[in-house]
Amino acid sequence: MKSCAAIFVLMIAVSMAFGKVYSPKVLTEHVADLSGDWQSFLSNPRFTGKTGQALAEAAFQYITDTITGYYHCTEVRGEYSSSWNQWSEGFNFWLTRDPVLAFNVHGYGLCYHMNATWTGLLRAIGFDQVRTGGWGSGGGLHTFPEVYFNGGWHYLDAQFRGYVKKTDGTIPSWQQIKAQPALLDSNPYNVSPFFPFPNNGPRQEMMSRSDIKNVAQNEPYEYWPSAHYGCHTMDYTLRKGEKIRRYWQSDSGRLWMPAETYSGWSSGNELYALYNQQPFGPKPWVGGLSGSVNTTGFGVITYEPVLVSADYTDGVYKDSNVVQNQNGVFLAANGSGYIIFRTYTPYVIIACANSSLSSKSDDTGGAVIHYETQGQTTVSYSVDNGISWTSLATGSNLAENRDLSQQMYGRFGYLVKFSFSGNAGASGLTAFKTRTLVAVAPMSLPRLNTGSNTITFSTGDARGYNTEAINLPIDLYDMTATNRMAVSRTATYNPTSLNGKLKNGDIVFKALSPEGTSIKWYSVGAFITGGFGDPCTYTIGVSGTNGNFQTVATYVPNSGTHWNDAFYTTGNVSSYENELYVRYYAGSNVSSNSMNRLLLYAHYQNNTQSNSDSAIVTYCYDVNSVEEQFSFRAGDNTVYNKNLSGSIKNKWVEIACLSGGSAPIQKGEKAPSGGPDIDIFPNPFNSNAVILVQNVREQTNHKDTQIELSIFDIQGKIIRCLPHPARNSRSSSRMAYTWNVSMLPSGIYLVKVNINGDILTRKLVFAG
Repeated sequence: MKSCAAIFVLMIAVSMAFGKVYSPKVLTEHVADLSGDWQSFLSNPRFTGKTGQALAEAAFQYITDTITGYYHCTEVRGEYSSSWNQWSEGFNFWLTRDPVLAFNVHGYGLCYHMNATWTGLLRAIGFDQVRTGGWGSGGGLHTFPEVYFNGGWHYLDAQFRGYVKKTDGTIPSWQQIKAQPALLDSNPYNVSPFFPFPNNGPRQEMMSRSDIKNVAQNEPYEYWPSAHYGCHTMDYTLRKGEKIRRYWQSDSGRLWMPAETYSGWSSGNELYALYNQQPFGPKPWVGGLSGSVNTTGFGVITYEPVLVSADYTDGVYKDSNVVQNQNGVFLAANGSGYIIFRTYTPYVIIACANSSLSSKSDDTGGAVIHYETQGQTTVSYSVDNGISWTSLATGSNLAENRDLSQQMYGRFGYLVKFSFSGNAGASGLTAFKTRTLVAVAPMSLPRLNTGSNTITFSTGDARGYNTEAINLPIDLYDMTATNRMAVSRTATYNPTSLNGKLKNGDIVFKALSPEGTSIKWYSVGAFITGGFGDPCTYTIGVSGTNGNFQTVATYVPNSGTHWNDAFYTTGNVSSYENELYVRYYAGSNVSSNSMNRLLLYAHYQNNTQSNSDSAIVTYCYDVNSVEEQFSFRAGDNTVYNKNLSGSIKNKWVEIACLSGGSAPIQKGEKAPSGGPDIDIFPNPFNSNAVILVQNVREQTNHKDTQIELSIFDIQGKIIRCLPHPARNSRSSSRMAYTWNVSMLPSGIYLVKVNINGDILTRKLVFAG
């Protein structure tokens, strides 16, 4: 019994310390890391050891590649805003200008915002000075990106896929090209691609080399110092019973549809015609070096916790006056209580577009929840991190599927709250699951190629911590929501003003994480108007107490008529609890300058649980048009090698955090991926239960396979350690245990089997 007790302590320690998978990431050597961990990006062999011009050229080659790069299609609003139908608002403040958001979620765009993401990438990998510029008021139809290194500015245009190298091998600035437009006539170093867009292309915004030369010769020019921002990361968490499957190609209209913002979206519209070419959705206008092999992908996130197991404590966001029992999670004492679950994804939530492509009124399948309750229950949801709630249903013994696609389209997450009232044990939640569709850019996915593939799996956020993210949806165009979310405001506020929303004062917002957690780090930013001869200093400050704000970012606009700039910063905090206050200051005694969009991301850490669990990674791909799959268990820094032959077409890749209380596989079913699993019968049972451990293979080193089986009650107390049974032969893959139950109360029990360090858990129901 002493050895059994030692096994129990180990197993409970693992169970309590591990559960969630924090910011899981799968990479192969064929793609660089675009998640926001830019040191990881630079560790890709394409960039190792390079600086200055060599690094800028390598980054250009990567981001203009027809597989790893983005492509020219149409403008993309990065996420939801209440100004859907206001073109100027969307154009200036809501287009995707964050490189992480652009390269992981969308993967395409137009020059006046995608070149901002290109300069944002350059800044992220170590180039301190970048800028974009345009001609005419507001920048015309194109922006010209430049990066500073080796004592000068250099023009590399990733959106229109070209740059010039002079005979001495250096890259000129845009001003040098304006002074010598003939530089565009030759390509002595065979730069490729070299402005490949055709003359008179199928879209007005497609500029050929001759178009660019004409602009250089004839158009005035102004600089936009920093039109990009860099707050987004691909950090997220998988809870027990949750998985994310990302597809290289979308299907059935499941995609991000920014084109609905076009008032001219109809059968005669050029964009309508492009989208309706198969496969349906955004795609390059032209092929070859001007285009991409990618179109648009999507993802499916499913979450189905077993509420009577550790899945609940691992996955619940907040709760009050509830306790687990054999049926689910119920009121612990007479009165009221609640359970809150959170859905959060760094990929923007989409839906399936049905009959109407110009409206979201018939979109479905994007955010679906299923719940079953007992007793008096009210169900509600929140899109502002719990600041306000919208009721979904009220009643007794609810069993419903709710499709929230239209409410969640374009967002990154939401909360669902179950509020109970009545006597202890009478009201509660017996089942809950969610299914979420998201937009995915194929350029970021860890593809497999013919030949050798080294697959790496790692965990931890962009700063190396095991955190969860809050993306506070601040929408200054929505006065009601802004006033509801703001902690305080002294600034003059005009939500419908295009370039004068916040000025002469400040506004403070709060990011609140659950009790028992601490804010670890933040990313904050703002879009601003400046440079109209109206002196102004913008600042952003942070605090853990709504006082004594520490200034973490300052921006002073240059003189001139540019606008639509942005500034941002990121940093760690210490001694903060579960509150982060952010103060945005928009100057004083100014008339023209203002803040027009605000960004706030907070990353929090659990005070008692920070280790990351293992996951199951599964690939699906075609080999010579025949579908194949493989899976492997992965922990932090796992490396898995796979050699493939034939013609490879990547289909999807999945990361799953297995449920800690999964229902047993029914007799006759095949265990997932052929690995070890548990079958229990009968289940529920009255006196005896047979526990069948299946698919157990002898170790390759010919040592005996070590199997330890223990049974616990729902509180985690050990009930029984069952002895290792004898096998008929060393090659046997099935072992049977019999549990004879006596003097135990009926209820839920957990069977845990440790097979050479791999732990499997199943629910066992003793009916008594």
